[in-house]
Amino acid sequence: MKLLSISDDDMRLLGALKPFLSPKGQEVIEIFSTVLNVFRPANPEEKINIEALNSLLSLVASPVQEEKEQTEEVDKEVEIESEKDSSRAKQLENLLNTLAEKEKEE
Repeated sequence: MKLLSISDDDMRLLGALKPFLSPKGQEVIEIFSTVLNVFRPANPEEKINIEALNSLLSLVASPVQEEKEQTEEVDKEVEIESEKDSSRAKQLENLLNTLAEKEKEE
């Protein structure tokens, strides 16, 4: 059962256009062709192409995973900076305490 009647020549033409597009345009063409392939199974008895569906899910999940990793990396950097600031604050507090003790002694 073919839901879409897009010829193989049209699909090859889309693939041939990809190198001439911007990276974002290439990504759009990749997702579009993968979505089309989901509904173009090799076996006419199948309703969807499982391999193409897996590819589509991988394409969609990749940016989400990358964004999550970037967020975690930024969080780690913030923690490191926070620890540095905390360490500096303790050093400053110790210095001020030392100065206050010296002033009391005098």
